[in-house]
Amino acid sequence: MRNSLLHPFSAAALAVLLVNILAAAEPQKPGEARWSEEKAWAWYAEVGPIVGCNYLPRTVVNMTEMWQKETFDPETIDEELGWAEKAGYNSLRVFVQYLVWKDDPEGLKRRMDRFLAIADAHGMRVMFIPFCDCAFAGREPYLGDQDEPVPGVHNSGWVPSPGLKRVVDRETWPDLERYIKDLVTRFGNDRRVLIWDLYNEPGNSRMGDKSLPLAAAAFRWAREAKPSQPLTIAAWADIDGPMSKALMEMSDIVSFHGYDKPEGIVKKSWTCRQYNRPVLCTEWLFRQSGNTFETILPIFADGQIGGYHWGLVAGRTQTYMPWGSKKGDPMPEHWQHDVFRADGKPYDAREFVLLRQYSERFLRNRPWSKEKAQRWFDDQPWPCGFNYIPANAISYTEMWMPYCFDAELIDKELALAEGAGFNCLRVVLPFVVWEHDPKAFKKRLESFVSICDKRGLKVMFTLADDCAFGSDEKLKNPTYGRQPEVLKGWYANGWTPSPGHDMVRDPKTWPRLEGYVKDVIGAFKDDRRVWVWDLYNEPTNGGLGNTSIPLAEKLFQWARDVNPSQPLTVAQWNGNAELNDLIFANSDIITFHDYGPADGLKRHIESLQKHGRPLINTEWLNRGRGSLVESCLPIFHDADVGCMHWGLVNGKTQTNLAWGWRPGMGEPKVWQHDLFRPDGKPYRPEEIELFRKVLLVR
Repeated sequence: MRNSLLHPFSAAALAVLLVNILAAAEPQKPGEARWSEEKAWAWYAEVGPIVGCNYLPRTVVNMTEMWQKETFDPETIDEELGWAEKAGYNSLRVFVQYLVWKDDPEGLKRRMDRFLAIADAHGMRVMFIPFCDCAFAGREPYLGDQDEPVPGVHNSGWVPSPGLKRVVDRETWPDLERYIKDLVTRFGNDRRVLIWDLYNEPGNSRMGDKSLPLAAAAFRWAREAKPSQPLTIAAWADIDGPMSKALMEMSDIVSFHGYDKPEGIVKKSWTCRQYNRPVLCTEWLFRQSGNTFETILPIFADGQIGGYHWGLVAGRTQTYMPWGSKKGDPMPEHWQHDVFRADGKPYDAREFVLLRQYSERFLRNRPWSKEKAQRWFDDQPWPCGFNYIPANAISYTEMWMPYCFDAELIDKELALAEGAGFNCLRVVLPFVVWEHDPKAFKKRLESFVSICDKRGLKVMFTLADDCAFGSDEKLKNPTYGRQPEVLKGWYANGWTPSPGHDMVRDPKTWPRLEGYVKDVIGAFKDDRRVWVWDLYNEPTNGGLGNTSIPLAEKLFQWARDVNPSQPLTVAQWNGNAELNDLIFANSDIITFHDYGPADGLKRHIESLQKHGRPLINTEWLNRGRGSLVESCLPIFHDADVGCMHWGLVNGKTQTNLAWGWRPGMGEPKVWQHDLFRPDGKPYRPEEIELFRKVLLVR
């Protein structure tokens, strides 16, 4: 719902808001705190995809008329919810009017109970909204007969709850407190109530920050009633502004209103995800602007966002009319809201097909549960392995080229790993080699995993990589064929990313990448020898910045479409909050890179354990920076964190050199990566013995 009378927030509003919050706040008592992130996610995992709408029966002009004894219409409600059930809806967002409660609290609760029984019979759970600042009618709420709708005018009879004057009149607040506590106490442990949305669009109707104290008080009063359901208030105006931030920081489940075009919905959802909580969009659908079932539902499904569009059946609210419509305007060809005509016929039956597809896509894209991820981790030996590239290859691109792929050499080198006791390895795959000849490429993959299996090593395939250490800018976009020669003394001078930076920047090329991801994962989706799919190594590296993040999200979606039996992950490797939010929200297991010393590694592990998922470090070992076998391996072991250091046999990549090493700098005093010399002798035999000892203990 959007009122045409919006209050612009000034740059100084944040200070005012904080003062107001403090004025409304009181010390929290035990048991009245905001839900933990873990509790919020556990609730969301049980709920499943929320397919919802904002609901009033077609026979009412506003929430007052919906709930008054004389106009409460259970027969129409039952009929309409039957239509909604067949269309695939499972939840309703419903406004409640304070004045109706004040006039007849017991009667209102009986009618709410009747409504819940009807909704439950149709398989729907309810989100109740006690307060609302929207005032399309331009007047305070009132009891009795409601004004007839103005023909042609969008939502002409809508009035707020409890009324804009009461929002700022503290003398009325004791009664508002009783209202909130009465409803939440009565229905706070009712399984038919899904969630409480305490206040619709606080600040609307030019109220601005004057509404925030009541919003904060509503949270406090509701928590004091100890409901089993979560609480929320949606961010609705400036998603990055102080009002929105305050509301999201008080909510158990983050919610927002999204009447924007698709790109705006994506931006808002990113902002909401920063709070590391489930996200709901509790108002959407603005067909004229491109906010449609076709454009928005895929965003919700891929982002694991539950949604409630505005309006079910066209009726007295006339919300099929556009905002700003005038008296006498005819019904438009393109409706703004609502999905059923008054006779129960769909406005557009294709929209209900898209609803069902949303649910399927939502479930398919949902990460493993924490319990499933932990079972997977516990049902195998402690993971201890390495990142692998054979000594004869200057890059992963060259490793998989027909002229370079050497099964005999790979077997010889992996025998060294077997002797050290390792049980897994990680290897990057190059898109450019797959695209040249997918069938031949997969034959080489099959040969590789067979050798690994022979040596007791499970494989983690990495499908994309942004790193570009090469000596030539052209290497940022790899080509098929002979790769550069070694420049002695230059760390990884021939390294190429996958698929290449130009393709990362150009979504028009992504259908080719989608084919690659689905083909490779599809070939090994149920192969016990393939252990994990690491979808993207260090996105945003190589100077790409946040350009990589949309592709990272797509990689998760494409991989989920294949439904592999193995877990999916992208490693956390830097402090980019937007990237890390995506990673943690989508990864089945948490992987990370850490090339620092032991004390920092320990703190890093502790910070990641809050996610409640198995941890595996997929890159470590930098002797020059204090990432040492003798100090870091025991930390991984004792914390039950898997680990995969960089490098097995020193070769053409020259990763024994430090990052940034260049010709003329001589030999390093200490190797950065790698365990074995080209002749197979250990660089430091004591490191090999320590690996053997730790793995033997496990």
